[in-house]
Amino acid sequence: MDEKNFDPYAELHLEGFGPNFTDEEIKKAYRKRALQCHPDKQKGGDKAAAEEAFQRVKKAFEILKDKDAKNLEKRERETEQSMNEEQAARNKLKHELDRIRRATEEARMQQREEAAGFKPMPACQGSNEQLKRTLKLSWERAAGTYDAARLKEIFSEFGEVEDVVLRDGKKKKATALIVMQTSAAAAFAADTPCGDFSNPIDVKGMGEGVEDKPSSSFSGSASRQTPQPQKSTFPASSFPSTFPSAHAPPAGSIPTTFPQSKPSTPSRAPPVVGSSHRDYENVTLMMMRQAAERQRAIAELEREEKEQERK
Repeated sequence: MDEKNFDPYAELHLEGFGPNFTDEEIKKAYRKRALQCHPDKQKGGDKAAAEEAFQRVKKAFEILKDKDAKNLEKRERETEQSMNEEQAARNKLKHELDRIRRATEEARMQQREEAAGFKPMPACQGSNEQLKRTLKLSWERAAGTYDAARLKEIFSEFGEVEDVVLRDGKKKKATALIVMQTSAAAAFAADTPCGDFSNPIDVKGMGEGVEDKPSSSFSGSASRQTPQPQKSTFPASSFPSTFPSAHAPPAGSIPTTFPQSKPSTPSRAPPVVGSSHRDYENVTLMMMRQAAERQRAIAELEREEKEQERK
């Protein structure tokens, strides 16, 4: 007789009733099973097997008619059931965690694949141009605050505003980043007092000291050429001028108006634009590169703030 796997409820066919059965039900089940398993009732069968089955039925009845033994058996069954439920819950949780890990890893791999070709290139011309168009703002937090709409309204006086990034925090000075549409507009706004009289905004250009370098993305002879002043291949009449003809602007002066959101620069060659730059893939590359440069500018601002705190 296997004591470890012995189940008195199963021996008396009471497993369907559960632990809350009456003494009458136990006696009735015992009589029925005893008649079925009694060796004298077995004709031509295995007497030894019948005797063993009968002894198992008697033992089950003795356990279940004893209140202490019955309660112990009840507790053991409840404990076993609870352990089975806990194990099932653990298995379910394990499968769910494995599924989440797989989904997370797949998402990370997809993000790495998508971002593999969009890492910022500090030496490329596009990166320098992005920095030249970015302004770092700061103002006293205690004197008031500026939201994105207000900042865009203020800096729209210098040119078209492409993006506004507000920095959250509890420091004494609030900070933000403004990306102008053109580097000329950003240069015009840099170091210019802005904002309300009671709470002026300190404006600094993020592209100070940055020099243009040829982009590594161009192939052929254009990528190997040393940047040199280029002569325009277009007639002078094709470039609009912000000054009256035959009169050059005085040295150091700044024009008070901008006739276009993107001022013409005759000293530079026109950008190379081919059919490959108009497809969807390259447009997506450009957008991702701009987003990466914005993150770079934010990281630079955080680094400067930490250095100021150390001082």
